[in-house]
Amino acid sequence: MSVTTLASVLVVQVLGRLRVWHGDREVDTGPPTRRLVLGVLLLNAGRLTTRRELIESLWQERPPSSAVNVLHTHVKHLRRLLDPQRSPRGRGGVLATVGDGYLLRLPDNALDLQRFRQSVHAAQTAEGDGELVRAVAMLREALRLWEDDPLCDVPMLDNHPQVMGLRAERRRAQLSYWDLMLQAGHAAEILAALAVEGAVHPLDEAVQATLIRAYQATGQRTAAFERYEATRRALADELGVSPGPELTRTHHQLLGEPVNRHAVGIPRQLPAPVPDFVGRVDDLARLDAAHATRPPGVVVVCGTAGVGKTALVVHWGHLRRDRFPDGRIYLDMRGEDVEHALPAQEALGRLLTAVGVPDQDIPSDAQSRAARWRTETDGRRLLVVLDNAASTEQIPQREADPGTAWSATTGWLRVNPHPTRHFFP
Repeated sequence: MSVTTLASVLVVQVLGRLRVWHGDREVDTGPPTRRLVLGVLLLNAGRLTTRRELIESLWQERPPSSAVNVLHTHVKHLRRLLDPQRSPRGRGGVLATVGDGYLLRLPDNALDLQRFRQSVHAAQTAEGDGELVRAVAMLREALRLWEDDPLCDVPMLDNHPQVMGLRAERRRAQLSYWDLMLQAGHAAEILAALAVEGAVHPLDEAVQATLIRAYQATGQRTAAFERYEATRRALADELGVSPGPELTRTHHQLLGEPVNRHAVGIPRQLPAPVPDFVGRVDDLARLDAAHATRPPGVVVVCGTAGVGKTALVVHWGHLRRDRFPDGRIYLDMRGEDVEHALPAQEALGRLLTAVGVPDQDIPSDAQSRAARWRTETDGRRLLVVLDNAASTEQIPQREADPGTAWSATTGWLRVNPHPTRHFFP
């Protein structure tokens, strides 16, 4: 059977465990020493592998006197494994003897390493032609071929120069894929994998720089700064060096970027207004007057249950939405049910979520949450409606927010179903 005909039958894997299939049937590759010989031949596929290289791989610097005969036996079995229909007396075939060595010539696309390199080359060509989507797709296809470290079940090849080179090829392809995904605006899709890679390789500056850019692209500037600082300290403590050019450049880009507080979108959480809302002209005028103050103050709307406090505030919020270009937040404090009322600390957490702070970046204690809220809302024009508040303890108070209430440019409407309780003068 010719090599070309075998192309539809023989499949070999080295990007992970060493495995061989004929069609749908996986075949046994033999004992560890034979697998070692096969592994070296596959690493050199298409190039001559000398007997000396194979003997040194098997026995290092102390080969036995029978080394050549043992090697011939391994090669004989491998020929049967790779090319079972080849005549023992035939010449050529998949594994041929050439001079003082062996030449492994696999069918086209039989080896996963060959397919990996073809996909990477296609991605590089596509990127050079400006075809970003195709480049991403080709790199994704290339990386899917990897099951684990190359030849991971042939431990004697762990430090083989070509195995180490394959690890470097995989790393370059992975970094290129992440970089293209960032260019394509898909940072959120790769962030989790990048975070894992960053944790596994804390001193890999290229990975850390890519992770910082991903945090930056998703609006998580605090996480980006924290990652840079952690990497800088690790490099100093472990290696005694400062960040290199790529990590330094990424940090400078982060420092020079204006705060992008709208990366996750503007919150528009107000309930739909009452369609037939009429009257309340004086009340609407009072809300306008309260908002006209500089800075906008806290407004408490009181009244018995059912008189339309929430409807009034929601109607005004929609009516004056142009005054709050950074968003309108609504939070039900559940004050009508004392046992399930929303605590101030949880309310702060939900408010931070509303303005786009990721869950992992929300502090655990109320004081830190209040500080983070001030940071996130500084300079923003927001309307925050806290509905159904039961008590002053339930509301994020001035005690947690000395000075101006949370943000000098934030308008607050606090809707209270209990007319005898006044939160603020």
